[in-house]
Amino acid sequence: MAAELLTFAMEETLKRLSSIAAEGIRLAWGLEGQLRKLNQSLTIIKDVLQDAARRAVTEESVKRWLQNLQVVAYDAEDVLDEFAYEILRKEQKKGKIVLKKLVGVQIERQIPSLTAQKL
Repeated sequence: MAAELLTFAMEETLKRLSSIAAEGIRLAWGLEGQLRKLNQSLTIIKDVLQDAARRAVTEESVKRWLQNLQVVAYDAEDVLDEFAYEILRKEQKKGKIVLKKLVGVQIERQIPSLTAQKL
């Protein structure tokens, strides 16, 4: 049961990794190689957890090892969360800059008519 939950969590993490890669962060920050390795590692972890779920592992040492894999998977998920946060933060910052520029252009366009009205 626990291994099945971990497998589901790993699938979700892999989906998020693909989504982040699609956002272009891997190229923007020069992390393409690291994210590829993370993707490979998460795929291997997912395969191991699926295998453990099929075998219904009962040995304590194997259970501890699977728990350590779970910790690694959670750490990877935390890294992906940080990437996603940075993407959103940077996009929001870009949006604010664009908005300020648009507002500035609109004000500049209205300045001649405002000064003409005062004269």
